[in-house]
Amino acid sequence: MPETGTVRARALAHLARYLAGFRLPHPVRVAIDGRTAAGKTTLADELVVPIERHGRPAIRISIDDFHRPLAERRQRQDLLPWQR
Repeated sequence: MPETGTVRARALAHLARYLAGFRLPHPVRVAIDGRTAAGKTTLADELVVPIERHGRPAIRISIDDFHRPLAERRQRQDLLPWQR
């Protein structure tokens, strides 16, 4: 049975090659969705370098970068009930 790291590295390389293969007249945007603690952030982080190795620029952003500061959310009451 192959090592987990080897399988993961091959899967990342395959996914990066697939994503880098898109040739569109605009930037390609990729969203990674899934359940909490499924590894979405890790996958996104690990895809940047392999995509860049294929000659494509990669910008890594997170939805967390777009939250308003907690104090402001509290003031506007933009919180879920358990965050108040």
